[in-house]
Order: sequence, then structure tokens, then C-alpha cells
Amino acid sequence: MVSLVRRRGTRSSRWLAGLGTATVAGFVGMLGWAQMSGMKDLGPVIGGRPLPWLAVQVLAVATVAAWAVTLAGLRKPDRRRGAIAPLAAGLVFVPWAVCWGLLLP
Repeated sequence: MVSLVRRRGTRSSRWLAGLGTATVAGFVGMLGWAQMSGMKDLGPVIGGRPLPWLAVQVLAVATVAAWAVTLAGLRKPDRRRGAIAPLAAGLVFVPWAVCWGLLLP
């Protein structure tokens, strides 16, 4: 998927694909680490949240921002070709991120 986006996609769709992948991988890694450590050693806490969780939340917000930029770029017909798959993945990503609390303040 990423190689297809690199060949045909716009810069914003490439960012969307990379940030979305990094967010999901970071979330899975954070969840795995939390389970392995018994929810005891999650790192330094800032504002009531562990620092790795805040990093994943920042990645999620950046993913949604890249999705919005890619969506705004659909007005130009030459940019539509490689942006459809990342936009569809972004439509699935937003409810998933809200469900897990990544986009909640």
C-alpha cells in the first residue's frame, strides 16, 4: 500500500499513509507494553497521561490533519488518482481513534 502511495500519491497522501501507520504501530506497541508491564511502568506522566500515550495522541492529531489536507486537495483532478486509498483508510482511522480515546482531550 505504501509503495503504491509513493508512486502515484500526492505529498499529503504520503504523509497520511506514514502517519497513520506510525500511529497504529505506536498504539499497538503502547498497548503491548502496558500489558507486559502490568500497567505499572508506563513512563513519565504529564497532565495525568503517560508520555508515550501523549506521543501517540499527537501522531493521531497529525494523521487527521494530513487527512484533511489530502481531502482538500481532491478539488484538483490530477491529485485524485493516488489519494483515494489513503482517504478511505483515514475514514476508518478517525472512528477507531475516537473509540480508543486518541482524539479525545
